[in-house]
Amino acid sequence: MTWRARLRTVKGFSKFTRLEMTKVVYLQTMMEEKTSTSLIIGWLFIGIFSGSAFTEVLPPTTDFDYYFPKKSPEYAVFLHDLPLEQDLTVFTACAWIKTNDRGTIFSYTAVQDDDIIMYVTPNVVYLWILSEKRGALAKILDYQWHHYCVSWQSSDGHWKIFVDGGYANHGTGFKTGKTIPKTGSLVIGQDQDSYAGGFTASDAFRGFIHNLNIWDTKLSNEEINELSKSCSAGEGNVYKWSDFLNEAYNIKAYVTMPSFCT
Repeated sequence: MTWRARLRTVKGFSKFTRLEMTKVVYLQTMMEEKTSTSLIIGWLFIGIFSGSAFTEVLPPTTDFDYYFPKKSPEYAVFLHDLPLEQDLTVFTACAWIKTNDRGTIFSYTAVQDDDIIMYVTPNVVYLWILSEKRGALAKILDYQWHHYCVSWQSSDGHWKIFVDGGYANHGTGFKTGKTIPKTGSLVIGQDQDSYAGGFTASDAFRGFIHNLNIWDTKLSNEEINELSKSCSAGEGNVYKWSDFLNEAYNIKAYVTMPSFCT
């Protein structure tokens, strides 16, 4: 079977554009044998693996995307225990996404609460903090790359949502005085109705996610605007994009590398 024929067997492949079809090579890498065939120069489309097996083959990199081929509870990327010495009282999260469907970009949950959720719908981008939400109008589920940022700080409850570098909405008094627990489960592509689980197809993400970064500071409007100008810009100090490939507890998504984001 040719690589083009193999690629067409991947669920959801029909959603790729013609340009992507010319760039992606589907490889059935034998992880058990730890072969290095996936390091071939060119565009790779790599299957679903556990994080530990995956990183034994690939070096640390930020030049990749996660691809979720359909809305399903089967697809997710798991990380546990934020590397913090204390609870979060301020944060900024940014990511590039490409989709034409509603879904959860990422969720962070401690024992019970939906502590942080970044969610998109056909008309609104949402930021959830401790089970309450704020939103911004954004009709951009057009299967093109778009940049999203959200930020929040506890001291005055100030929150911001940016779309493609522009101020989409903001306010104050949102969960003022509250904190985000330092120990929890972070999942890309799913909303968690329970700790590291409780996934539903209706809340699942379908499409591409690239360069998700999380900071324990409130980035300025100017800094966020600069991040929106390049798919590779930015490196979070809580989590940076390479962490989501090399430190993931479990990867249940397709990985494309180099990234399609342009």
